[in-house]
Amino acid sequence: MRARRWIPALFALAVLGACGTQAAPGSAAVEQTVRDYIALRNGGELRGLLGKSCGDLYTSTSNLLAQSPDQRRVTVASMRDHPVDVESVVVDNSGDHVFSTTMTGSAQTPTGRQTASQHVEVRQYKDGYRVCTMQP
Repeated sequence: MRARRWIPALFALAVLGACGTQAAPGSAAVEQTVRDYIALRNGGELRGLLGKSCGDLYTSTSNLLAQSPDQRRVTVASMRDHPVDVESVVVDNSGDHVFSTTMTGSAQTPTGRQTASQHVEVRQYKDGYRVCTMQP
C-alpha cells in the first residue's frame, strides 16, 4: 500500500523535472516556421511565401508578385537554382508573440558554397506564425 502513495508523487516530480529541460514554449513551432518558409523560398512559391510572411518580407514578396512575368521567372529560377539548406534555427529571445531567432544556412553560389547566419524575426498571429524580417 505504501508504494502506491509514492507513485503519484514520483510522477509529479518527473513531470516537473522534464518541464525544466524543454525548450521555450513555441520554439519548436518557430523553428518549423522558419524551415517551412525557406522550403517555400527554395521552391520559388511566391504566393506561399506571401501567406507565411509579414512586415518587410510581405512587402518584398508582394513586390515580386507585381513584377512582369519575365522578371518574376528570373527571380523564381534564381531561388530554385540556389536553394538554402537550413542548418540550425535558434530562438534567441521571445516576448509578446515576437520571436528573435538566428538561422544558419548555406547555399551553393557562383563563387562556391557559402554559409551565413541571419537574424530572423517571427511573429505569432491567431492563425499561426509568420516570418517578418530576415537580415544578415
